[in-house]
Amino acid sequence: MKKWALSALTFAAAATLAGCADNSETVATSTGGDVTKDELYAAMKDYVGEETLQRLIIVDLLEDEVGKNDYANEADAEARTTMANYGGEEQFMYILSQSGFSSVKDYTDQLYMNKLLVDVVKSRTDFTDEEVQAYYDAIEPNLQASHILVDDEELAKDLIKQLDEGADFAELAKEHSSDSSAENGGELGSFGRGQMVAEFEDAVFALKDGEYSKEPVQSQYGFHIIKRTATDEK
Repeated sequence: MKKWALSALTFAAAATLAGCADNSETVATSTGGDVTKDELYAAMKDYVGEETLQRLIIVDLLEDEVGKNDYANEADAEARTTMANYGGEEQFMYILSQSGFSSVKDYTDQLYMNKLLVDVVKSRTDFTDEEVQAYYDAIEPNLQASHILVDDEELAKDLIKQLDEGADFAELAKEHSSDSSAENGGELGSFGRGQMVAEFEDAVFALKDGEYSKEPVQSQYGFHIIKRTATDEK
C-alpha cells in the first residue's frame, strides 16, 4: 500500500469525535426545553459513533484523490440491479443483514467507497499481466444456493429425510421456510465469501453443485437446510 494510503488510514483510525466551538446554538425547541448543537452532536456520537466519522474521512480523502467521477451513480445502479436479481428489497435486505449491512444505502455507500479505492490503487500501482492473471485465477467464484430456514431442529431433520426420499427442495421451502425466500422456493441468488453468516458460508462452500446439507446448519437465524445449486463463472 502506498505511503499516502497508510497515512490516510492511520489518520482515520486515530480520529476521535471532538466537540466543536460555539455549538450552544439551539437547533430545536419543545415543551421539555431546547436542544443545542452540543447536545445533538453528543447524541449523534452515541448513536453513530467514531466508525462512521472515520469512514467519512476516508471517503473524503479518496474523493480528493480521484476527482470528478460517476462512481456514485454506478454504485446505485449496481445495488438496484442486485436487489432486482434477489427478487426485491425484502429478500435483498435479508441477505444484507446477514452480511452486517443495516440498509440498502449502507451497502450502496460501501460499493461507492470500494470503487474510489480501486481507482486510487489502480492509478498508483503497476501490475504485470501475469500478476493480474494470477490474482484472477485465485479469486473464488460466487455460488448460487437455496435454503429452507426453520426454528426447530427436529423439523429440519425431518425435512432432510423427506429430501432423501425424493421430495422437491423448492416445494418444501415454500411450505416450511420461515423467511421471505420461501416464496421463491428458498432461492438466495448469487453470493461470495463474506456475504453470509459464518455457519452458512462454511456449509455451502463445502458442498458441491446440486448437493444439500445432510445435517441442519444452525445459525443465529435458526436451522438451515442448504442446497448449493450452481457456481458462477468468473
